[in-house]
Amino acid sequence: MFKRFPRLATPSMAVALMALVLALCGTAVAGVPLASIAKLVGLNSKQKGQAKSIADTEIGKKAPGLHVAYAATAGSAGSAGTAVNATNATNATTAANATNATNATNATNATNATNAANATTAASASALTGIVYIESAETSNPAGEQTSQSVTCPSGTVAVGGGAFGQGGVSDDEDINSSFPVLSGSQYEWRVYMDNHGATPEEFYVYAACAPGTASGL
Repeated sequence: MFKRFPRLATPSMAVALMALVLALCGTAVAGVPLASIAKLVGLNSKQKGQAKSIADTEIGKKAPGLHVAYAATAGSAGSAGTAVNATNATNATTAANATNATNATNATNATNATNAANATTAASASALTGIVYIESAETSNPAGEQTSQSVTCPSGTVAVGGGAFGQGGVSDDEDINSSFPVLSGSQYEWRVYMDNHGATPEEFYVYAACAPGTASGL
């Protein structure tokens, strides 16, 4: 019986095989020395050059479709993610600052408005210091009649309030018809019109609250 021995590859077949491996594997064998691969398949220096030339040509044709081509895209994607995060962070900071600025402005305005109101109220209250009360003499009010009486505030003061009361206390026969401030010449008065619905004469008094200051509209 004859024993069969494996048939050795021809030099041209070895060159083609090495070129095919390099072209198909591309960067997967980039870290393996070319000399090691050539030695593995039994190539000489000339054959190694031919295999490298063929492999370079094939790799050049396939390069646009290789995964390594997406490395730049992957880098851009990472940068894009960073850019989006940076934009979002900036927007969030700007929005927070805008909200804080608005809140601060509103708070300041509210405080100023409150202070202004308080200051106005305080000024008005201060203006009412030094009030004096003036009362008229007893005024007779005949039965079935309406009688008027006024009291005059001191010079430099204005009438800020007033009224009248009957001599006999509360009575169904006598009541105030009208009560109001009056500017008479250069001085302020408080005037009252009192009605007497009864059959007997009644008496009443008029009084005024006068405060330092001036008034308009009378």
